[in-house]
Order: sequence, then C-alpha cells, then structure tokens
Amino acid sequence: MNCKAFFVGGLFGLGACFLAGVEAFAQGQDVKGPLPASINTEADEDHPHPVPLKGQAGSYRLYFSRSKDSKPESKIDLYAATWSKARKGWADTELVGPQVQSKGNDGSCFVTPYGVYPQTIWFASTKDPGNRKYDIFGAVRDLPPSSSGEHRVFSGVRALATIDTPGDEAHPWLGKDLKTLFLTKETKEGLRVAVATRKTSDGPRGFEEAVIIEELDPGFCHATVSPDGNVMYLQGPREGGGTALFRSRRSGGKWGGPVALRSLNHPEGKWDGSPNLSRDGLILYFSSDRPGGKGGRDIYSIQTSAIKE
Repeated sequence: MNCKAFFVGGLFGLGACFLAGVEAFAQGQDVKGPLPASINTEADEDHPHPVPLKGQAGSYRLYFSRSKDSKPESKIDLYAATWSKARKGWADTELVGPQVQSKGNDGSCFVTPYGVYPQTIWFASTKDPGNRKYDIFGAVRDLPPSSSGEHRVFSGVRALATIDTPGDEAHPWLGKDLKTLFLTKETKEGLRVAVATRKTSDGPRGFEEAVIIEELDPGFCHATVSPDGNVMYLQGPREGGGTALFRSRRSGGKWGGPVALRSLNHPEGKWDGSPNLSRDGLILYFSSDRPGGKGGRDIYSIQTSAIKE
C-alpha cells in the first residue's frame, strides 16, 4: 500500500468561541471553523490533535499535519500552534522540532499535556530509511520551555518495537489510564483499529503487541476515545465513495457497529475524517474538504453534545 495513500486516505474544555467562523449545513450542526489562515491554508491540513496547557485553562497547543496536497509524492510534516486564552490569539505555527521531523512523512500524533514533565509524544512516521511503511515512534521532553518561551525539542526518538510491524501503523491515541494505546494497523483485510496495553503508565514504551478490535470491520480506523472509554469516533468508508466520520459505543466490554454521523458528514464533500477529541471529550476536531474552507482539507471542530447521528 502506498504510504501517502494510507496516511491521507485511511488515516479541559476548549471553548468553541476560540475558533473563527461558523458554517451551518445539513441538519444545522454547529461546526466551528475553518481555523485561522495561520493554520488552515491552501495546502492540506489534517490529523488535528489538541493538547491542554496545565494551569492555563482554555489554552492549548494544536498539533496537525500539513502537505502541499493529497498527492502521494507530497511530503507530510508535523506542525503545532498555541492558542492563548489570555492573549486571545494564536502564536506562530511552527514545525514540531528536529528530533521528530525527518526526511520522510511525519504526522498523526498524540502528546501528553504541557506542564507535566517528562512530556511524551507518539507519532507516525516513515523516518526509517529502510522501511517506507509508517511506524509509530515515541519521544520525550524532560524540561519546560526556556525562559525565552522557546519550546524544547523532544528527544530519544525510538520506534515502538513491540507494536510496529512490516505493515503500516499510525494514528496513536492514548487512553485516560495512559496504559491503553489505540492505533490504526494495516492487515490483509485492510486498515483496522487495534489496541495495545502496558502495565505501567510512564514513558513512551512498554506496550505489548497490538490486538485487532474484531467488532470493528476492516476499513474503519483513526480511533479517538472518550475519557470514560465508552465512546469512540473513527473514520470509515463513505456511502457513494470517500471517507466519513462514524461513532461506536461500547457496552458489556464490546464495541458496537460504527454508525455514520450523517448530519456531520458534509453532503458535498468526499472527505470527513481524522477525528480527535479534546481531553475532556467535549470537543471533536476533524478534517474536511467541505465547501467554505481555505483549500484542500482544513481543520474544523464541533461540541460533541451537538453531534447527531
């Protein structure tokens, strides 16, 4: 499977008032976005991931991937920008850092909160020159920003050897217990949602081999899970072609069949995907190629309480 195709095609309350613009469609969903031009551009922005800043209620750092377009040859890089509630504005968008950035494609990350150190990042990358498939890597940041406000780089980047296989792995999502890692895994049947667990909650590693969640059919991937562990948002095949957003609920230890969020998936688009929840589960971020954006795929958000099936 082409790596680019896999990544872009398969792959604390954050106040909604912080986001620019409102677009109403379908059944009147209260979608916020697209985000400002410093984040959403004529290029493709995808895989949004908000990370709270401890002790700064309403402020957060948004990670996302950016590529020139959705073509397989276009390089994907991982960026971040910080929203400050006190300043009511965004800091400049910047690449995540030299230890994470590679000559390959980098993106779809999960980062533990700012203000709690060591801080950990898990991200998908094709940085291994001997393997063009995506693997999940982990790295840590031991110290807070410097006195000048500069973010210190993540270091000690290493692949998750017990999870990574000759196939693709991407879209890491760490559960609230810090011991459960959801991810997308390439299988013979197609892309699947898998889960890996560990006994301790420290550092980026220690996970056992990832196990497929059999209740979720092939073709569904990019899981993000509510704090109570009982609601999952994911992406899957759109009726008529393309990619759409779905929701699954867990009962009795089993995940139910994904239900298409028809009132959230835009009827004029081909791509609504890459779901990612805020840590309190109140806001869902996602990417979309719907009309009204800045170009290509852009990043949007919606309060989960407003999402209807």
